This record gives sequence, structure tokens and C-alpha cells, in this order.
Amino acid sequence: ALGIANQLTNILRDVGE
Repeated sequence: ALGIANQLTNILRDVGE
């Protein structure tokens, strides 16, 4: 589950940039 959350955060960071 953690892997999924980490991937989601990575996507959010990409969008934030």
C-alpha cells in the first residue's frame, strides 16, 4: 500500500511543478 501512496505523491509533485 505504501508503494501506491508514494507513487501518488510523486504524481502530485509532478503536477505541482
